[in-house]
Amino acid sequence: NAEYMGDYRFTSCMEDETSGDLTNAKIKFLHHTKDDDVVLMPQLAVFMAGPPAPTAFDPRSSNAFTFSMYANTESRKTNQRILVAENDKIECIGPNFGKESKATHLTKYLLGFKRKGSKRMRLVDVDHTYRLHQHIKGIGEVTIGAQSALNPAEQRRALIETFGSKKKQQQVRSALANQVDEDRIASASNVRKILSERVAQLEAKDQEMQTTDAPDVAARRDLLPPFNTETSSVEEIYDLHQLITPAEWATIDYKELAKAIKKPSTLVKHKEQYHTTVYDRLVRLSHESDKGDYKTLVRSLIYLEVLILFSELPKTIRQKPGELAQQLGVSETIVERLLRDFAQSEMKETGQLQYSRPQSLVDKLITYILVLLLIAENFEFSIENICKDLKLSHNKLILYLKETGCKVESSRKRKHSDSDQPDAAVNDRTFRAKLTAPLSFPKPSKGPQRR
Repeated sequence: NAEYMGDYRFTSCMEDETSGDLTNAKIKFLHHTKDDDVVLMPQLAVFMAGPPAPTAFDPRSSNAFTFSMYANTESRKTNQRILVAENDKIECIGPNFGKESKATHLTKYLLGFKRKGSKRMRLVDVDHTYRLHQHIKGIGEVTIGAQSALNPAEQRRALIETFGSKKKQQQVRSALANQVDEDRIASASNVRKILSERVAQLEAKDQEMQTTDAPDVAARRDLLPPFNTETSSVEEIYDLHQLITPAEWATIDYKELAKAIKKPSTLVKHKEQYHTTVYDRLVRLSHESDKGDYKTLVRSLIYLEVLILFSELPKTIRQKPGELAQQLGVSETIVERLLRDFAQSEMKETGQLQYSRPQSLVDKLITYILVLLLIAENFEFSIENICKDLKLSHNKLILYLKETGCKVESSRKRKHSDSDQPDAAVNDRTFRAKLTAPLSFPKPSKGPQRR
């Protein structure tokens, strides 16, 4: 039996409209009798779910709240009030009776308000603070003593439909689409019809998701970092910021090493911290006259070192992520990504979580190392150092390089032997890997041909 009393124009407590010096202001209390109840006096409210967005108090916003006050029309309960703040999606409701009775409040407030530009402030004795509890419209409607007609599952779906992400909303819709309506199952023919409809939907979805990748390209999507086969620029084939996530990038501590790059004489103290592949590139960078965006390169090389260190771990990893982060000298953010993409978790019978590195993920890690090295070396490098650091033979590493789309060229170089004849020369072979655009992969072998 609530009677609508009127609307309020509410202001967030975060707004500050005070102007002028009120140090010597005179204080005057305004006393109101019951006859003044017809006047909507200022009220104090607290949002129990946390402060709303600033747009909730902006009348120009589509999400702006409207505030209304309702009073009980029963003669014995004329002092009962309900304050309502609502927009299209949610409503916040607070009564001044029941569990929210002013008798349960241990604090009293004086509410001061004044006109802008005026030095006179009016103080009102606030006898109740309305505690506004948030409700989603359609779920848990506030009818005293009544219950929502929606069951918990329906309430959860409505909550996701209102506030959930697009991905979560799609998951809910997919789950609903997979449910079978029992009212339609009256015969075997109806069952066949329903199943045919689902098969047609799934086939349409598969057709929509089908890519235009050639078989040799599609087979490498799970092995390599994201790549672009359409570009004619070698710099755009692999994207550094898709290989290293933004969260990882932000945790890489590079400043000390970047300072050493500017002073090559101080770089030598870092030699023992890095593998030959990484340290050799740092030395060459320190001597380059045009270092370009050297800070980005330094971060990339630090991450490359972490990948090489991770490749040296045993096939079974028993350390916790925090312990492993300390061992590798990196953040837990980086370790969690490495365990997620280059290892698989296993729960032991004792309940302890451990990680393993199957060969498929070892191969994936090596290709990531090689792609990052390509970016750091301007897409061309000699494979000698990386072979030693990864403990791989030339032939084995060349197979990995070809999987990344590289061309590998070999040439003979002449070395002086350590024999008694200093002019004697021995032949040796050196290999260089180079990435070219557009990206292409080796065709799968068809095996020996029959005669």
